[in-house]
Amino acid sequence: MCGVWGFWSRDKKKRLEIEEIRRCTDIMYSRGPDDTGFHLDDDGLSFSFRRLSIIDVGAGHQPMSNQTQDIWVVFNGEIYNHKELRTQLEGHGHVFRTRSDTEVIVHGYAQWGERVLHHLAGMFGLAIWDKKRQTLLLARDRMGIKPLYFFQEGSSVGFASAPRALLPILNTPPTLDQEALALYLHLGHVPAPWSIYKGIQKLRPAEMALITPHTFQKKTYWELRFQQTHRTNQQHLEAFTELFEQVVQQHLQADVPLGAFLSGGIDSTAVVQAASKHTHSLRTFTAAFDDPEADETAYAQQAAERLQTSNHLLHISKAPLQHFTETLSQFPEPFGDSAAVPNALISKQIRKHCTVALSGDGGDEVFAGYHLRKHQIASALRRLPSSALKSGVSIAKIAKYLTHKVNHHSHIHEIFEHALQDLPTCYVAGRAQLMKPQVKMFFPKDTRPLDAIETYYQMMRDELQTARISDPINAYLYLDQRFGLPAQMLTKVDVTSMAHSLEVRVPFLDHRIVEFAASLPCSQKQSGLGAHNTKRILRTYLESTFPRAFINRPKKGFGMPASQRLKLQLQKELSDSPLHSETLHKKAINALLPYLDTHTLWNLAALSLWEQNRLLPRPKERCA
Repeated sequence: MCGVWGFWSRDKKKRLEIEEIRRCTDIMYSRGPDDTGFHLDDDGLSFSFRRLSIIDVGAGHQPMSNQTQDIWVVFNGEIYNHKELRTQLEGHGHVFRTRSDTEVIVHGYAQWGERVLHHLAGMFGLAIWDKKRQTLLLARDRMGIKPLYFFQEGSSVGFASAPRALLPILNTPPTLDQEALALYLHLGHVPAPWSIYKGIQKLRPAEMALITPHTFQKKTYWELRFQQTHRTNQQHLEAFTELFEQVVQQHLQADVPLGAFLSGGIDSTAVVQAASKHTHSLRTFTAAFDDPEADETAYAQQAAERLQTSNHLLHISKAPLQHFTETLSQFPEPFGDSAAVPNALISKQIRKHCTVALSGDGGDEVFAGYHLRKHQIASALRRLPSSALKSGVSIAKIAKYLTHKVNHHSHIHEIFEHALQDLPTCYVAGRAQLMKPQVKMFFPKDTRPLDAIETYYQMMRDELQTARISDPINAYLYLDQRFGLPAQMLTKVDVTSMAHSLEVRVPFLDHRIVEFAASLPCSQKQSGLGAHNTKRILRTYLESTFPRAFINRPKKGFGMPASQRLKLQLQKELSDSPLHSETLHKKAINALLPYLDTHTLWNLAALSLWEQNRLLPRPKERCA
């Protein structure tokens, strides 16, 4: 895991000196504290790199080139099938100098060109410079596990793992993007392709950019297809077990200390069970919370005993504002998920023991977990405008139906197909911070803040139409995987772990697992709306090791406690440190504050903190 940076300009006056590049790259120090590297090309191409050493510690230095030095790579992430690809490439005559996965990308590009991306199983934000063709390739992994920001100004293009590393080389002073701000107020995060900085964008998951002296072309190199494979339930289980344990085994590759998160929930327990088949005395880590509503240490200890891991209890105080500033100031963009605080505290403690940790993140979004249960759907329905519901059907009646009548998969279809008119509206409504009329109140009347929000909704509609997913459950999962997951959860995991130089790996989001899940019938994911009916194939996978009481218990939350005390603290925080943006209508904000819920107040407080600390780089960080 690392931080990558690059700049290419055909204008000789804009080319950078090594010390300027170093200062930009050092902004990403926590992403790679072990090593730094540079490559400056006479064609105006500059690559720089901060390294967190994981595989082939001694020889994996970047930027890395082929023997003739006409192909150069900088790469943040891990390629889990690099050994298999190495064998394949050696069969084509390629000679390797290191054991690193980076060199596999170098030779893979020499062999397959841009199609090397189709061969990679892993997480990455990467850049490849082809000197002969005068082509720069930027790419982000299929699920968006790793970030990649970029900008284009005239004949210049820059990219980095973090946007602040790009601010010093922009031609114009960085300003806040109003469209991104409106999206943040609506969603609690800034989705790709937007970034909070005007002029800087994010590559979307599975997106690549091909840049030549005269062209800049973006395209999607992988598309998820939900095409059901016809097998018996036992055949599905056997196929999943073989694939999942193979994928987890590949995720265990490291030349540094490795462990795994073990919350005691279904997802992390499944990952640890698969890992235990391939390693003895695996180190596992469990967060022990003061709040009994969030604490699952008893279940985690039970899992550790059955799987014979060396489990460490990490005591985490659930006093969110105590660590509010320290955690949220680590984010390159405003970020409103309160679970970032415990995530950061856990990562900080795990880093004392390990450099790499496997996580169960993504299990819910791939195999249909808690977010499709009745209280989530009912919440979404209550927040929808009446025009989005069937004529004559009241919210109360639908909520009652959801609560008392839904016990079978077919009823889930009925809810989605008949209660809701527009799936993207339902999807966002269940997780939005401020609804569109409220967002509009935050902006002066002469602005159009809702345009970006409508563009975002239309992106979802267009992708759903292209994907041609007939099943509404799979359509919901598709939106989760393409939109919510990379922008919210994966951003949270990446930032809170990399702030402490910890690499977190997420086996459930290996594209091979995601494609397998997309081939399952919905009955193997969710057979009803009770907690025990979610993620059916994962629960079945655990049945040989754990009792049903362990497997079928309800999921506990992992965010802030939405107490009245916290609400008052957040209101005071916003009163003492109001939002500074010249874009927002401050009178409207002050008028709304007493009526906003705790989660929305947290969202606004996070924005206020980001504005105070992150809008502009400090003078000493500027490269010129």
